[in-house]
Order: sequence, then structure tokens, then C-alpha cells
Amino acid sequence: MSPRAAWRLERLGYRAVYDYAAGKVDWLAAGLATVRADTGERRAVDAADRHPLTCSPDDLVHDLVAATVCPP
Repeated sequence: MSPRAAWRLERLGYRAVYDYAAGKVDWLAAGLATVRADTGERRAVDAADRHPLTCSPDDLVHDLVAATVCPP
């Protein structure tokens, strides 16, 4: 939201209005729906894994390989 839009909402009585600078990028990174003119082409975010595997620094590589479902 632009600073001007935030100002207008405050003038209308809304409270706790702020300028969220990472708005569109954050929205896209979260995989939320967007409106696009050309829906035929896929974006990188469409192919990205929404739930990647994670581990802690203390985990052993051998244990991680054994826990994955992908063949070596």
C-alpha cells in the first residue's frame, strides 16, 4: 500500500495503517493467488516445492539421506 493510500485510510478512521513495503513480493513468495493477464505461462513459483525438507545443524548427513524418499 502506498503512503498516500495509508494516509487516506487513516483519514477515514482506520487505525494501525502502515506502509508494508514488501507487500507484492511477500504475497507472491507465499504462493497466494494473483491476477495475471497471461495465465498460459507458468512462473518459477508454480514449480517450487512449497514444503522443502529441512534439518538442523546437528543432523548427520547419513540420517538425512536415509530419511528422504528420493533414491540416491
